[in-house]
Amino acid sequence: MLIVAGSRDQNGVIDVVEALRAATAGRPKPPVVLIASDERTRARIAPSLAPLALEAIPGPTAALAREGIVARLRGMRRPAGDIVLRDEAVESAARAVAAADMRDTLVLDVSGASTSLALATPTGAVIALHSHLGVGTNADRVVARAGLDHVRRWVPRAVDGPALLERVFNRARWPDAVPATTLTLALEMALAREAVAHTLRDAERSGISVAPFRAARAIVCTGRIARFPRAAQCAIVAIDALETRGTTCLSREAPDALIAAGAIASRGSADIAGRIEPLAIAMTLWPRRAMTLTVSDATGTIEQRITRGAFLLMPTTGRVDLRVGGSAETPALARWHSALTALSSEGLV
Repeated sequence: MLIVAGSRDQNGVIDVVEALRAATAGRPKPPVVLIASDERTRARIAPSLAPLALEAIPGPTAALAREGIVARLRGMRRPAGDIVLRDEAVESAARAVAAADMRDTLVLDVSGASTSLALATPTGAVIALHSHLGVGTNADRVVARAGLDHVRRWVPRAVDGPALLERVFNRARWPDAVPATTLTLALEMALAREAVAHTLRDAERSGISVAPFRAARAIVCTGRIARFPRAAQCAIVAIDALETRGTTCLSREAPDALIAAGAIASRGSADIAGRIEPLAIAMTLWPRRAMTLTVSDATGTIEQRITRGAFLLMPTTGRVDLRVGGSAETPALARWHSALTALSSEGLV
C-alpha cells in the first residue's frame, strides 16, 4: 500500500491502516506499507502500523521523487533480478519513438493480460495508463467490466451469450492461441476495443485528462492488436477504442520488435529503426453539412463527399495532399464511426 499523507491526514490514515491490518490478519506475508510524509507525521502513524512493515519514501512533489516511487513499486513486482516489466518496456519504447520522430507519440499496447497506453513527448516526459485488462488470460475481466452486450456489439454476427462466454473463458485457458476463425478474431478485436476504452475511462475517473491520448499526433500499436492479419483491422480497433481527434499517423510494430527495443532502452540505448510499419493517416472531421474532400497523390486526384458519421478509406501512393473545404490539410482517412466494424459479410476487411 502506498500512502501519501500530510500533517492534517493523520486520523484518516490511521483509520485506513487499521482497516488494512484487519483485512490482512492471518496472512503468512503481510503487505508492505510505503508512506510518503514528513518525519513528524510518520512518527505519529508508525505505532498504528505494527506489525506491518513500514518503509519511508519521498513525497511525490518532484519528478525525481515520482520516478523513485514508480521504480520501488516495480521492483516489488519483479520476480527476480533486473527483469524488465512489460509496462516499463512500453514506456521506454514510447520515449524512444517520440525522441526519434520529434513529436508526441502514443504507444498502445494490448496483451493477453494487460493494456497500456504510454504517451511520450520529445523531451522525454511520459504519461502512462496501465490496467489488468487483456484479450487472453484477463479476457474475463474485460467482460466483467464492460458487460457481455458491450463486447458482443462489436461482433458482426449473431452469437448467444453462453457461447460467447465460453469462448472468452477458453481464451484464458489458451491465452497465446492464434485466432483460427473469423469469429475468434472478431472476439479478440472486440475485447481489445473494450480493454482500451475502460482503461481510459478508469483514468478519467481518477482525475487524469485523456484528451492528450486521443489527440496524439502519432500512435504505434503493439502487442496482440499489432498481430492482426490485416493492417485495416489494427487501424480500426485503435481508432474505435481511442476515439481519435485531429490528424493522427497510425503505425504498428513488427512482431514484438518495438517492445523488445523498449526493454533494451530501459537499461541503455536501442535503435528503433525498421521496427515500425506505417499503416495510415487518420483524420477526424465533424462537418455541419456535407463537404468535399480532395485527395491528390502520385496516381492523380480523387474527390469524396463527406457527411457526418461516414467512414472513408482512401488508398494513396507517395506524397499526398488533402484539401477540405478548399484549404490544404494533411493526408488522411476520414471519420471513425462506432457502428462500423472491421468485418464484412464475406470476411475481414
